[in-house]
Amino acid sequence: MKIGLNLYPDSKHLPLKTLGEAILDSRNLTFAKQLGVTHIVAWMPLPAGEGYWEFKDLLKLKKFINSYGLELEAIENIPPVHWDRILFDLPGKNKQIENIKKTITNMGRAKIKFLGICFSIVGYWGHRQISDINRGKAKISRFDYSLVKDAPPISRGQLWEIWKTEYFDASQPIETISREQMWERLCFLLDHILPVAQEAGLKLCLHPSDPPAPKLRGEERIMNCPQDFKQLIELYPYDHLGIEFCQGTFAEMRGVGPKVIELIKYFGKRNKIFYVHFRNIRGNFPVYEEAFIDSGDIDMGLAFRAYQDVGFEGVLVPDHVPLVTSSPEPWHIGMAHSIGYIKSLMDMNR
Repeated sequence: MKIGLNLYPDSKHLPLKTLGEAILDSRNLTFAKQLGVTHIVAWMPLPAGEGYWEFKDLLKLKKFINSYGLELEAIENIPPVHWDRILFDLPGKNKQIENIKKTITNMGRAKIKFLGICFSIVGYWGHRQISDINRGKAKISRFDYSLVKDAPPISRGQLWEIWKTEYFDASQPIETISREQMWERLCFLLDHILPVAQEAGLKLCLHPSDPPAPKLRGEERIMNCPQDFKQLIELYPYDHLGIEFCQGTFAEMRGVGPKVIELIKYFGKRNKIFYVHFRNIRGNFPVYEEAFIDSGDIDMGLAFRAYQDVGFEGVLVPDHVPLVTSSPEPWHIGMAHSIGYIKSLMDMNR
């Protein structure tokens, strides 16, 4: 197994608040190299552009990362405005499908291995940053469904709360979108792009809905329980479709918690784990919080050995680390702690 680092785009490229995260720049690539990281996972790293990512920009990104002695393992997520008409099932979705095919083809040409997808309208919404319950009052992310389940529907002019669309009246809330509708839209996407991904030599991997709530702001969620992923790999039993296995989000699913070890074995034995967000949590839906890698409900040593036992040889990303607020570099210190912990697991289990 290898250690990866998830880096985020510069704010000028994306309307995203990256509190507690690090952007993909020279300073953080140097940090990664110095700590023994070998691979980078780039979260939506390029501007939205004209509806797809061009080969020259993807190649430039890859060469920039390579210049620090690191490999670009995966890109997580394409801009929601590249596929909002697919998500909303609106006219223009076929054009967006063709543009996504261009992105996939160009990623294949650039020899990028994986594209992560989180199929959601609301996105990563509903967590709160708190600092009064974690070890030493480090800042962490907490989710309590009772605080957000009655939140009003998201505006039709928004996606993932942060992306403004040009196609809708922003004053109008979305209608309730059912699980059945979301499944139909996901299958529409996969039916069209999987053949292109296979031809391009690119593997597509789905991230679970984070948070794994049944419904948020008018969207009934899919990919929010283990059964959805079991259904997915039965519907599409292809080598080039699998899971962006966010161990934290799977553990956060209702009734999972430490049983996430069983899911590692289930999906790992089927070669469906493409890369891993290796993080710890406390609790599970409807109330949970992120934790230091050594202080949550999951025995991370057992988890690591489960990946070993199923023959997983991919990248572990120490995702969503708590912020060590006593330091002027809160993300870097938290990340260094997680990376050191993972390196120790690797040393002990050679």
